[in-house]
Amino acid sequence: RFGEQAALALVAEGSADATLLSLIDPALQASGSSQVKARVTGTPTQPRIHGVIAVQDVNLGYSDLPFRLTGLSGEIALEGERATLRSLKGTSGGGSVVLSGYATLAGTRRFDARMDLNNVRVQYPRDFTSVLGGSLRFIGTADRGQITGDLSVRQLFASDQFNLLAHLGE
Repeated sequence: RFGEQAALALVAEGSADATLLSLIDPALQASGSSQVKARVTGTPTQPRIHGVIAVQDVNLGYSDLPFRLTGLSGEIALEGERATLRSLKGTSGGGSVVLSGYATLAGTRRFDARMDLNNVRVQYPRDFTSVLGGSLRFIGTADRGQITGDLSVRQLFASDQFNLLAHLGE
């Protein structure tokens, strides 16, 4: 009927390649795939997505950050205007990483995510490898975000090229 707003009724099932994440941000490097089961309802101006994304062995890196997440597996629940990370686990630098939280999909896009780290090796600062534990919380919008949390440096290793005497003279 003319003048009435269209209603959405779409069902999607299948595999999604993680490299599609680079469409969100070209600096995001991703590989692997996920199984998607989703139903889209609502209207074109207010779509609602319901379903689940089963993440299976996905690898993520971002630009120049000194770490990558590997072997991410778990679920992302699609709940209308919100996506919730459920039991998303992986590794980084030989240690374990657990991700949880949510992101809104409509209106002002907001996120509130938590990353728990256990014995994660990171090449940082330059000439060093740090073994980290703790948790970080990422909260905000695409325009303004905040990172809070507690990280512990459990071990710190200097590279073979590090010259302590040269740095003492500076």
